[in-house]
Amino acid sequence: IPYNCSNAFYIYIFAVFDPLFFFFCEKSGLFGSLGAVVFLAGIILKTGILQISVSDGADIKSYSSIGLVLGLGWLSLPAIWLARHRFGHKFLTANYWLASLLVPAWLAMAVAGSNGLLTNYSPDVKLFVKKSEIADVLKNQSINFVVQKTETMTTGGDKALLLLTFETPSWGKRFKKLTDVPINNYAWVSPESEIGFLTNERQIGTFRDWKLIQVIERK
Repeated sequence: IPYNCSNAFYIYIFAVFDPLFFFFCEKSGLFGSLGAVVFLAGIILKTGILQISVSDGADIKSYSSIGLVLGLGWLSLPAIWLARHRFGHKFLTANYWLASLLVPAWLAMAVAGSNGLLTNYSPDVKLFVKKSEIADVLKNQSINFVVQKTETMTTGGDKALLLLTFETPSWGKRFKKLTDVPINNYAWVSPESEIGFLTNERQIGTFRDWKLIQVIERK
């Protein structure tokens, strides 16, 4: 008689002696298949066999470890079920099955947390501030903000500005005009046209139309 979850004979026999037989049989196949897909995705991301990119420039390779941990763990579910019901390893109780379902998920969350993925609310700003020329300025200088609209500063109405304030350790002053920024000072400059322009600025970087500049002396 073919040995599978849909075979009526085995369902009847095992359901009498093991009420959870059918439940674990179905779920083992489901999570095992899902585990195989997730594990394969983790390998693809890790090895770069397929070139995958996202619009915000995030490094999706960092997610491969989650797929490997979760996928490998869930692949063990059908193995546990088969070992118990086909090969007679009765010590593999439902507790082992549940542990193989839950522990990989917890480990995957731990891996995500340790890699900073759970708090990676905006990958593009993280990549931007890690650039050596940007990181050096943010670490060693106070950064002013040049922005016209007061509500943008007080209510977080501009998402880019909100992200930049989080990533700027030392804030300077707020100016409404570029011409008000002192010589040799640094500033995040709003894309608003009302702030004016300078001919004596050194542009260091741009994030979502916001510029990081240094005001230099006119030559």
